[in-house]
Amino acid sequence: KACANLFSLTSHVCEFFHLWHDTCFSFFRRHFPVGGIVRTISVALAATLLMAGTALAVPITILNNSFESPALGLGGFSPPVTSWTITGTTGVWHPLGSQLSQGPTDLLQVAYSNGGTLIQALSATLTANTKYTLDVDLLSRSDGLVNFSSTLELLAGNNVLASSIIHGGVAGTNVLQEVSFFAASNNAFLGQQLGIELISGGGQSDWDNVRLDATTRITLNPTPEPASLALLSLGLAGLGFIRRRKQKAA
Repeated sequence: KACANLFSLTSHVCEFFHLWHDTCFSFFRRHFPVGGIVRTISVALAATLLMAGTALAVPITILNNSFESPALGLGGFSPPVTSWTITGTTGVWHPLGSQLSQGPTDLLQVAYSNGGTLIQALSATLTANTKYTLDVDLLSRSDGLVNFSSTLELLAGNNVLASSIIHGGVAGTNVLQEVSFFAASNNAFLGQQLGIELISGGGQSDWDNVRLDATTRITLNPTPEPASLALLSLGLAGLGFIRRRKQKAA
């Protein structure tokens, strides 16, 4: 799993570098048409920006994140929720159009809870220097059964890293509920298993499309910042020299 995530992250970095280099080279070649020198400078500028690091958002796997399992017929509801631990009157629901006028936000089914909870422990662990963003769509029924409150929590082990609460809701509407958390390098919960908890405060809370992203700043080269700035200045000076030589030739 760790190798797969590292490969994905490396692929994103390489794609970003190639795209940035191609953009820089195309621009410089258009405005400063001196092939070999321009290519060298464009690569230097791209590398300079990457030396400072790049932020990459990677989705973290959540099982049954849109509550399509178990699959139910239209209007059906069922207490088990595959891959989630539930308490209280909680389950999966395939709503009618008259019950959720805007419908589910992802595929066909949603999770419901009348004062209970849904919890899932994830395979990922809390990582240093990473920002986590957890989102879920909170749905309000159209037929009068209201949400008293919905709480969304991001966990590390049994510890709550971040939470948000939404009270009530307008019938027949969907809203985004979101929490975010930055794990510093000295966080006491580093290495603990991440988790998600959805809590209904009464009435009926309905949720769909849970997603979690991790954004880590990757430093590709430990070159100190002054050296990076010097390299950037050198590149810009080279561009100025090329521009002046082109003007003299004209």
